[in-house]
Amino acid sequence: MNQRSRERADRERALTVGELRFRAGINHFKRSLLHDHIPGRAQARELFDVLERITKQLAPKALLAQRGFIPAAWLGMRVSPRSWQAWFAQEVETPKAGAQRSLDEVARRAIRWSLPNGNVEQALPPGFYRDLIDGGLLRTLLAKTGAGEFTPLLHARAAAYKPLSAWHLHFDALELRAFSSDHLDVSWAEIVRVAATRILELLHELWRPGDGRIYRQLSSDTRRQWSAASEAERMAIRERFSRLVPDQFDASMNAGASPSWERVGVGLDIPVAHVHRLLFSMGADTEFLEGDRLSAWALDLATSGLAAHALAWTDRYRVLGHQITEERLFLGAIDALLLTSAPTAVEPPPGESTEPQHLDDIELVLASAMSHCAGDWHHSGVTGLHKAREAYMKEMAGLGISLADVEYLSRAAQRAEQLEYRRLPGQGV
Repeated sequence: MNQRSRERADRERALTVGELRFRAGINHFKRSLLHDHIPGRAQARELFDVLERITKQLAPKALLAQRGFIPAAWLGMRVSPRSWQAWFAQEVETPKAGAQRSLDEVARRAIRWSLPNGNVEQALPPGFYRDLIDGGLLRTLLAKTGAGEFTPLLHARAAAYKPLSAWHLHFDALELRAFSSDHLDVSWAEIVRVAATRILELLHELWRPGDGRIYRQLSSDTRRQWSAASEAERMAIRERFSRLVPDQFDASMNAGASPSWERVGVGLDIPVAHVHRLLFSMGADTEFLEGDRLSAWALDLATSGLAAHALAWTDRYRVLGHQITEERLFLGAIDALLLTSAPTAVEPPPGESTEPQHLDDIELVLASAMSHCAGDWHHSGVTGLHKAREAYMKEMAGLGISLADVEYLSRAAQRAEQLEYRRLPGQGV
């Protein structure tokens, strides 16, 4: 066994979805505060230096002058530099609720973000890191209750569930795909069906043609042009809009984005159960898939693939059995594209990657799914889909998570509830 294989075997023995949630939470927190964020590294000194600088900007001067004043504690940070350093160790338990609340307290005062289509800064939702690290859809659905029959409560909780971000929903889907345990009198398959359907509903609300909520949040064509333009080019853009009456510059900057639905080839009535096909088909519009649009699409495409595959696994003999169904083609394509790491059985030469070979190997899988789309792929081929893989891997890497980690956990339920074909009495060989 080579070194890479040993490292992967060691990781797989201990890897859980809870560990990935924790890793994502602390890396997201650090990335939100540090310009020179290094994924997977504690960077404790740099982080606490930043917290001190923020405190000096926000805290009353009278407090700053007090003896024994601790800047990080004033912001709400109840985690010491040593504990923060320990959180990035190979094996570490999920921190207690108080430590998680500490991250949210700091975030409330120190972390601001804005939607791609505007400049209005806002705080993260309350409980952002607590829910990302130790919350989520399954925990909500399976929380203890004194009620009698559990099934109606399961459906009601699912209908009321709303994730705090795309990252929360993504880890909900990854956790669901790894899930295979009965709860009280409800089977794992029923739990997965309810939860997966809710995830697909939420994605459908975001991405459906016509009135999907995500498009007005993404950067418009004008805003993208403006961001990339020089001063002279910006003057030309402004002059072009000034010729119109009324001037539509501000409206165009904040208009949001929309794919070319003619190129994507998806109708307004696409059902919830096919939202992963909708997102896959959007790979045909490479002009739309740039910047924030690309990263948002790639993450939600992976989320949809995880949820749709989890749902299919509850009816695996019909959907994923011997017969090659359309659904199997789409699920196989998304899995190969986003949720399968490049093979590492043979060590590549120094400085080279197995990624190009992997992309070559899956082109037939992608083409099979593309052939069942109504969109126009002539302008893009697999280019847009390959961009999805690059964007998704970059996002996961920024959270300290490798594609091999995702792949291992996404196959957990398949290891627990395998496809088994048995020969019945009287059947031939």
